[in-house]
Amino acid sequence: MLCLFSGIVEPIAAGYLHHRTDSSIRATIDSFQSLGLNAVHIEMGLGFGFVSARCDIFGGYGFIALVCGLFFGYFYIASQKSVE
Repeated sequence: MLCLFSGIVEPIAAGYLHHRTDSSIRATIDSFQSLGLNAVHIEMGLGFGFVSARCDIFGGYGFIALVCGLFFGYFYIASQKSVE
């Protein structure tokens, strides 16, 4: 599910950045977006591996669920502030 939503959101975010940024800094913004995405992938992979080694595989997936839940809470609060 996570990969499905990532595959949907990534082109939308990239398209938004391409249409909203000036052409002189578009490549730099694209590089920073890629850097941030890869940093999150690294942190999620390390966290999954650490928790899986300490507990079990279900603990690793629980870690991913916890991070996704925290992000959903943040996203919900942030989207409510932008609507008002």
